[in-house]
Amino acid sequence: MTSFSPRRLKIRAGFTLLEAICALAIAALVIGATLGVLRFTVRAIEQAGGRMRQARVAWGIARVLRRDFEGAFAAGGEGAPALVALPVGLREGGASLEFTTTSSFTARANDPGLYRVEYELRPSRKNPEVRRLIRTETPYVVGRELDPSEARSAVETLAEGIV
Repeated sequence: MTSFSPRRLKIRAGFTLLEAICALAIAALVIGATLGVLRFTVRAIEQAGGRMRQARVAWGIARVLRRDFEGAFAAGGEGAPALVALPVGLREGGASLEFTTTSSFTARANDPGLYRVEYELRPSRKNPEVRRLIRTETPYVVGRELDPSEARSAVETLAEGIV
């Protein structure tokens, strides 16, 4: 029978080089996969935020249009169109929609209570391929032209970056 002495037992402390390399390779794969998922998640969050911003702008435009359309009527008398729409190409820059309404976003004390509103798609200043939605509101009196001191048009950009 052989006896076991502490000298004969080799106590191995630590890892072999092969074990260390395998552990590093597995850690690198796990970190790489985690970073890929993280990058995908960040991109998805950014896209969702962009869509939410677009939805808020569209909702705001719909509210403005609704208010304008609720007060719209045919100001030219019987048989006159309430809305005049010009498609792209008939007007310089883009399509437009004009009508008379009783609702105003810029009403002043001495305004007549009627407003000529025009929505127009114009080319963007930065990129002519991209359009912006412009709303112009002018006080309107049936049967007479307003002189320039009375006709204070309010122009506002409702949306930019429309393709």
